[in-house]
Amino acid sequence: ISKAERLLGYKPTTPLEQGLAKTWEWYSEFYNTQPTKSS
Repeated sequence: ISKAERLLGYKPTTPLEQGLAKTWEWYSEFYNTQPTKSS
């Protein structure tokens, strides 16, 4: 992300952890699967 910030002026508006959670939620709904926790 820092390279994109430097080269393109990109500034993320969603924190990484929140973005990953939203992505997993979408993926789970899209593929009709339930998220599981790894130990």
